[in-house]
Amino acid sequence: MVLSTYMTSCRCSSEPMTEQAWLNGGTFAQGAAGPPTVCFRPIRPLGATDGCWPDARPASALGSYSFIGAETSSPVPPPYLGEFAGPSTPLNSRSESGQIQMNRCCTFRAAVSQPLPRITKSEISMPTTNDYVLGTHDAEIARLGLQHQVWRPHMLDAWIRAGMTRGSKVIDVGAGPGYATFDAAEIVGPSGEVVAVERSPHFLSFAKREIDRRGACCARLVECDLVDGTLELSGFDLAWCRWVASFVSSPVQLVENIFASLRVGGKAVLHEYQSYATWRVIPTSPQIERFVGEVMASWRASGGEPDIVPTVIPLMLEAGFKLIEIRPLIFAVHPSHLTWQWPAAFAASNSQRLVDLGRVSQEWADAVQSEFNILAANPNAILVTPMVMEIIAEKVRA
Repeated sequence: MVLSTYMTSCRCSSEPMTEQAWLNGGTFAQGAAGPPTVCFRPIRPLGATDGCWPDARPASALGSYSFIGAETSSPVPPPYLGEFAGPSTPLNSRSESGQIQMNRCCTFRAAVSQPLPRITKSEISMPTTNDYVLGTHDAEIARLGLQHQVWRPHMLDAWIRAGMTRGSKVIDVGAGPGYATFDAAEIVGPSGEVVAVERSPHFLSFAKREIDRRGACCARLVECDLVDGTLELSGFDLAWCRWVASFVSSPVQLVENIFASLRVGGKAVLHEYQSYATWRVIPTSPQIERFVGEVMASWRASGGEPDIVPTVIPLMLEAGFKLIEIRPLIFAVHPSHLTWQWPAAFAASNSQRLVDLGRVSQEWADAVQSEFNILAANPNAILVTPMVMEIIAEKVRA
């Protein structure tokens, strides 16, 4: 499975829609009999509570929306993750353009998960000395968008239980391209504050464009390495940290920075890996198991630790946190479930990343992607996700 970017004009409808170059069964389909027939069915606007988006919002409105394909021959309806940005949005350089003639149109830019040929080196930049082990390239930004959509309901639930509300001061620790930052800004509103801390200039550039486009005046960005530098921020009500601790060389410094950023009584909410090796598939696949093992080895080789929670929790208690809630998050899903797309997209991008890091051969990466495509075509296949631990902790002393 790979992530690509597409643009169409569309509207909420259950009517069949034809297009000159669209997805059918997860592939480009332009048969002699004409273009495929595809329907869109709205799932739920991301970051919005109103109804069917073109009817509830004017064509100039901004927001993020989610769609799935309907009435296709695909055994795995691909998720369409997009940003409703108005008809003047420029095409991405890697996009395929297509127009669907409907009564009321607007532009929808979609990151589409689908079984296409492997991601190539031209799509994934070669690693630099200061790059993340997973990279910061555009394909990784798109994958992180899909990952965020899958995990967004669990994140929002944790935030609300930890007390995030209108007017809250929130720090997004290791914000990446800022997907969680955008959601937090919508929750806290103009009377609140959201600070996104990130070291990658490319991620920050993406986040800055999105903050400006969305008019999120309460959000600001801070470029800082969470390990090499001291985070000179304090007084926050809530700190959010997702899949950061596994990738830093000093979890001690990370925890100290999170602790220092909070007021006494403030909450830290973390989603970090407890047991990465629970990632398995049924029917069993030695190729996927080898891939999971290689991923874990690559993180450790870069100074990280995939199973980081047993290290982080004692550090938090020592620093002055009190555990409020802790719960494991692990899922077993079929290919038709959106959650399947999270590890499938990661396998596509990271298998190629491992090639670029010189850890595996291209043939090895191709075999991983081929295996996932075979599994995705089996409606009875089951994928068990890596176990994530949700931690909510309170700062109880200065």
